Amino acid sequence: MIFDLATLLIVGFILEIICVKFGTTVFFGTPFMCITFLITFIAVVRWNLWGLMIVPLLALATIIGGRWSELPYLAHVYDYKAYISIVLGLSTIGINSIFFIKFGTDKITVSFLKIVGLLLLDYVTFTIIQFISYRLMTSHSLLESGKIIYEYTNKNDVTKSYNLCNYGENGFVYNLFALIAGIVGTLVLRSQGVVCNAKQKSVEDRKNAELDRLDRENFTIEDAVNTDESDGETESDKDEDEDLHSI
Repeated sequence: MIFDLATLLIVGFILEIICVKFGTTVFFGTPFMCITFLITFIAVVRWNLWGLMIVPLLALATIIGGRWSELPYLAHVYDYKAYISIVLGLSTIGINSIFFIKFGTDKITVSFLKIVGLLLLDYVTFTIIQFISYRLMTSHSLLESGKIIYEYTNKNDVTKSYNLCNYGENGFVYNLFALIAGIVGTLVLRSQGVVCNAKQKSVEDRKNAELDRLDRENFTIEDAVNTDESDGETESDKDEDEDLHSI
């Protein structure tokens, strides 16, 4: 389990930093997460609630990538408030374990509608929790938007004022890229056998390996030769019987 989660963490960590860093420039917004949503979903599919162990570090990758943005006013959106809200939001993906345990992981992952529906549910719960937690930390009230003013002077010496909370509270829009990446990535990796319960797959692989071993031990080349000879004799007997009947 540790090795599997570590692999997912390393791949997700690197890709998240790169995607968020350049995503803030390409989309002129703050994609609070890009690959993290996909990696967390797969981790929970494979290990249920244990998959949430990598969430704090994946969220840290999102913050690092955002802080390295080439747009200063967007880089300042990625602070400790954003980090906490992302961790809390991603933790809601653990709800999937209830469905996996009750209905079976394989029955859900093999169905296109069920797995996409689960991803959409995760996206909704993530954005709701992320929004609530971020607003409470910035304005201390759900009824009022927070205000974190940042003044930025561009290359033309024009000073602009930005309310960073407008970016932090609109994760439902900015995270759409993460949703698309999550759906496409999950479907592709599902076809490669990655989106599955890792423990159950390990048991099945051991059983199949044991069956293969028993087949190799109990079925030798001599058995194959004897089988071929007996088949040949059987066919000869049939031919002789047919000749006798014809006479």
